[in-house]
Formats: sequence, structure tokens, C-alpha cells
Amino acid sequence: MALAGAPALAWRVASVAGWSFFAILMGSIVGFTAVALPPIAVVGVVAVFAVVLLWVLPDGFTPPYKLVRGLTFAVLVVDL
Repeated sequence: MALAGAPALAWRVASVAGWSFFAILMGSIVGFTAVALPPIAVVGVVAVFAVVLLWVLPDGFTPPYKLVRGLTFAVLVVDL
């Protein structure tokens, strides 16, 4: 009985790992284009990623408002 929720947890972990990998890949590609290509190419690459992220937005998980507020404060503190 203790492992009854294991498949759901595995799917959740796989989803987070997949999106984490995509975010790292996206940042690497944008960073490479910022160094190697002209500025308009960077804008184009970011626009393509924005369209992809907007396309999957309805299927994505919506985090709780309290979590977003807390993470925004954490990012503000780290950036300062």
C-alpha cells in the first residue's frame, strides 16, 4: 500500500525533469546564439521558444499563487 502512488509520483518527477532539461537546453541555445550570431538571430530564437512555450501553456501545471510570490521574492533577493 505504501507504493500505491509511486506511478503518479514517477510521472510527476519525469515531467519536472523533462521541463528542467528543456529550460537548460533553451538557455544554452540562446546563449550560443547571443555569442555566435548577430543580434536579430537571438531575437528570432527567443521568439521561436516563446511560441513553443505559449503552445504548451494550456497543458502545463499552474503553480499556486503563494509559491510564485515566494519564488519571486527569492529571485529578487538573489539578484540584488
